Amino acid sequence: MPPLPSDVSDASSYMATTQVKRRWPRRGRHHTTPNLTRFQARRRLERERERSMASEEVRIGWYQVAVDSPLDFRVYPERDTAPGQKPWIERLQEATAAREPFTISFEGRSFTWHPGSDDFLPVVTVPINDWDNYDEERFAVERFLSALSFEFGFGVAVYSAIASGFNGELDPPLLQQARIKPTIYPAPNTVEVAETSEELSLCLALVREALSSASRVLAYLSYWKAVEVAVGDPDHRSWIGPAAVALWPEDGRTAESWYERLKETRIAAAHAIPRLAPQYHPDDPTLTSRLMEDVDRMHRLALKAIRERWQRPVRIPTRP
Repeated sequence: MPPLPSDVSDASSYMATTQVKRRWPRRGRHHTTPNLTRFQARRRLERERERSMASEEVRIGWYQVAVDSPLDFRVYPERDTAPGQKPWIERLQEATAAREPFTISFEGRSFTWHPGSDDFLPVVTVPINDWDNYDEERFAVERFLSALSFEFGFGVAVYSAIASGFNGELDPPLLQQARIKPTIYPAPNTVEVAETSEELSLCLALVREALSSASRVLAYLSYWKAVEVAVGDPDHRSWIGPAAVALWPEDGRTAESWYERLKETRIAAAHAIPRLAPQYHPDDPTLTSRLMEDVDRMHRLALKAIRERWQRPVRIPTRP
């Protein structure tokens, strides 16, 4: 066993770190062994101590989200090539295939990014300190993803989320969200619509826009517009409440109460600073949860409105 550096006190931790293989040597050095140098082991210990000292609160678990996005990350190797080392492009291919997790600092927190694969979505984790209330961490994750989306120019949607017990920062996440595969149906010979009117065409287009959108705000507004077109304006104002009572009688709301709630959500979705409704912030998980519920309700209301006006708006004859 080599002698410990003077500033390394934990022998077991030091020996563990010296067994980690070095994948990409630094410029101008040819390493004949895979072990880390003493300097690297010392720096790793220092970084671990800094991370533990930076957080005075006890971490009890992790908030984990699976993100659906064209965006993903890998830790790129250094471009310089030492003697006996593989070309950079080969090392880059290895790093891409390895899918090793890494941490990103944002607003004083450490977020761990677990890269995705052909079968699973990427997962982002952040430590939580209170099982009963981790809204602050949920909000922080949303702000983190919004910053990435703005900087790189890709949509980033939270597909699913869980809270789990504590494990290592770079350990595999408990959340494993499979990528959505196509839903396969028998191929139709013909697709028919009830009529070739502009109104039915617009209703079908608005529903498709809502179903295809990654934005719940856009989806909600598109479903609302579909109801307006199918029922008519201003008749939709007196139709929405009773229709909601018929669909969800177990909620115990009156028709007027249903209309006021759904109208509030529409105003919040349409205006950044609404005067008569709660302000919707896309990164606020509490309001996002309400919007998710109301999007599903408006979807069903839109289908109900369209099918009441056109009994079978779209028909696919049975194949012979």
